[in-house]
Amino acid sequence: MAKPIDQEISLKECDYFVVSAGAGSNDVFENYDRLRQYVVHEDDLINSRLTWSLTIHGFLFAIYGLLLGKAADLFAQLAKSTIPNEWVTLEHVITGLLIFQLPVAIFGIVVGLKSEEATVAAHNAIQHLLAISKGIPGLACPSIPGAAGGPLLPRIVGGGDKGDHTKGARSYYLALPVWAKWIWIVLFLASSCFCILSLFFRLWFFSVIAGK
Repeated sequence: MAKPIDQEISLKECDYFVVSAGAGSNDVFENYDRLRQYVVHEDDLINSRLTWSLTIHGFLFAIYGLLLGKAADLFAQLAKSTIPNEWVTLEHVITGLLIFQLPVAIFGIVVGLKSEEATVAAHNAIQHLLAISKGIPGLACPSIPGAAGGPLLPRIVGGGDKGDHTKGARSYYLALPVWAKWIWIVLFLASSCFCILSLFFRLWFFSVIAGK
């Protein structure tokens, strides 16, 4: 699985660019704008991939919740029922609902994994563009803010004088697919435990029925 790369150290070294004296301004701005457009493109990819991922997760959570709620209702009905034949029917339906939760959770895990890979790919592309931006001919990274001496441009992802202010945004879009993936893993394990408990309950239940 691809891992996100981080250019935090290099970003902190340069909060803005300055057009060097004697450089062709038009060429510098054209190269700068081209990189900015690439970054916007990758940002759009991240937005699109996260939107589709969260939409799918929303549907899956809704389906999982409906199955869980229906199973809970039937279990409450089973506890109140005094008819043995109704017990058997309700137990079959409850077990079926619990088992059907497993593929829903598995699909959620797969969506989380693929969304994570797609988001990391776009993130890494942006980090490469940030590294490239420091080598644009005609652009300099002034070490002394007051000694710029030329037109100033924000760095490719924006500027700021308090370090890398984009770190929080990156951690947000990188973390969302990971959180969703682990939520589905927990739900899959919970559903598996419920299915195993339901199996033991069925064995005990039908042994009691047979004993009668």
